[in-house]
Amino acid sequence: RHSPEALPAAGKVSHGAGLHILLVEDNEVMRDSLGGLLIALGHTVTAAADGDIGLRSFFTGGPFDLVVTDLVMPNCSGRKMAEQLWCYSPGTKVLFMSGYSETDQVSDLLEDHTAAFLQKPFDECALCSAIESLR
Repeated sequence: RHSPEALPAAGKVSHGAGLHILLVEDNEVMRDSLGGLLIALGHTVTAAADGDIGLRSFFTGGPFDLVVTDLVMPNCSGRKMAEQLWCYSPGTKVLFMSGYSETDQVSDLLEDHTAAFLQKPFDECALCSAIESLR
């Protein structure tokens, strides 16, 4: 899919979460399963298949409380997308995900409280902790 997808919110909000999250992930299976998990946790999710679509979604579908993005994607990487977002919207919270080590790609971005890193694969507890660290 090459257009942003609005995933319906779950009927019951758990954990008092309720964030509006932009999920940017090029792997459709991962995007769908992670989007479903975030919705089950009580968040509203807008999903995008790459960084370019994520940028468009950020400016047309927001405001967003959090951006959750894969680091390695075709066209526009998660890091490149986040750097562009921060130019226009400093302070935007970004949770980077990757199967690669964080030190390789984003350690310099994690020095303030607007970014965090989550190593793939991860479980629900790790996801919740990472989201909470950015609240």
